[in-house]
Amino acid sequence: MKLARLANATVDSSADNMGRGNLFALQKRGRVTATLGEIKNRSELVVFWFCDPIVDHPDFFDSYIGNNCHTVVVNPTKNETAQIASQFIELEPDQSVSAIWSLRAAITESQIATPNLAPSEILELASRLKSSQYGAIIWGSEHCDPEFDVQADGIHAMVRELNQHTPFVGIPYRRDGNGLSAENVSTWNSGFPFAVNWNRTSPRQHWLEYSDSAVSENDEWDFLISMEVGEFTVACQPMQGQGAFQITLPVSEFGMSESGDACRFDDVAISLDATEKTESPTTQEILEAIGESFSSTISPSS
Repeated sequence: MKLARLANATVDSSADNMGRGNLFALQKRGRVTATLGEIKNRSELVVFWFCDPIVDHPDFFDSYIGNNCHTVVVNPTKNETAQIASQFIELEPDQSVSAIWSLRAAITESQIATPNLAPSEILELASRLKSSQYGAIIWGSEHCDPEFDVQADGIHAMVRELNQHTPFVGIPYRRDGNGLSAENVSTWNSGFPFAVNWNRTSPRQHWLEYSDSAVSENDEWDFLISMEVGEFTVACQPMQGQGAFQITLPVSEFGMSESGDACRFDDVAISLDATEKTESPTTQEILEAIGESFSSTISPSS
């Protein structure tokens, strides 16, 4: 962020569509959430909606699910999490949004319009949600990309409606690396979580105009820095008589050969220690070197 302010650049995070859709839903609906520790100690019901945490975290149930907790997996196929869950409900991707709205209608006992009738198991799930002493829903984006915004909005609304009957929390299941940490740092520095433009005195944000994909597609960049796991890429457009170039450098991998802090998908910061040694530089060291070089080319008056 310091380099972006210095260079009047645009900064975007690695958030996927699901991550951004949930941020928009958060701004619209608010969020009733909790830590994974609270879910383990208090929940008697946990619903996994179109996600498969066992794939990424093999010990997820041992670490974050209580012994007497009833777990429900809603997914098109019986994934690895469903193999060890208490209950599996098969639901096709194009039924996800209508199923959420059917649940909301059953929970609030209202006539919310549902474009397609949800399976009977979904309606039975509504009764279990309302009667639980403490419940949680963890939802992902698998198979639901076309309507991620509608799904996120519906789940946020449903969690709030459930709290009229019982304590209930919800956590989006993020799989975009450490994107949540990047959004937090961006928010601390600019007030915006992603797609922030610094070419004026104060930061501006627009998720369409200033997203990394929009800036690239519209060819609105001269100098580009991209940071991926284990790679640091610098690219430059032709200018001032010099040709275009692109350099990709190996860097230490965060949480493997580089220590630091990261955010779990429940937005809790955890410290990661390096487990191996490497001669590759860290991302921070390269950014600091670029910043020092850039600063030396700017006159004091500018």
